[in-house]
Amino acid sequence: MNKQKKSVYIVFALAFLWLPAFGLTAWAQEAPGGGNVVDGTIQNVGAGEVSKGAAMIQAPGGPDSPQEAGQPQKPGAPEESGTSSASGASPVITCGAGQSQAAPAVEKKEETTTTQWVSLGTFGTTGYCNCSLCSSGFSLTYSGTVPKAKHTISADLSLFPLGTQLRIDDVVYTVEDIGSAVTGRVLDIYYDSHENALAHGWQIKEVFISA
Repeated sequence: MNKQKKSVYIVFALAFLWLPAFGLTAWAQEAPGGGNVVDGTIQNVGAGEVSKGAAMIQAPGGPDSPQEAGQPQKPGAPEESGTSSASGASPVITCGAGQSQAAPAVEKKEETTTTQWVSLGTFGTTGYCNCSLCSSGFSLTYSGTVPKAKHTISADLSLFPLGTQLRIDDVVYTVEDIGSAVTGRVLDIYYDSHENALAHGWQIKEVFISA
């Protein structure tokens, strides 16, 4: 009996010594960041980071906090659309499958130039056509082009070289032909029929040239 009592006393003595040294760690394990784990919950968490699975929750108030407290940022998650990058570049608007939206095309306005016309005074004008009576059977103009109504005019080349544009009654003619009676301040206007050429007769017209 004495041996059994001694054994019991030794067990109680060891238990009494074990509780102060190791009993606290069994009930309150220290958690990462300075907190304590009590009954499976974390208490007294410090300002550091606390690991939670694969993600890290940054303590609120930190300069690098990606989101509000309690909402971990997924690894590799893209930045929200419309935010500026750290380098100061302009924000990119994303659409579809993360593709950049093209800037709207700026439509170019065509510049219109207005021709300036200068009056040359009045000229005597006649009419002719491509018949044998008016043109002696020549089907082409002196410049080698096919004559056209409201386009071809015959003039004195010493005054108006080939290609000169003249305006008469709001119609722009091009000097492409000559005539034996077309000298000085006389112009011969081409018509598509002999009747129209005769109907023109002799008329005094104000003539304009492009500046």
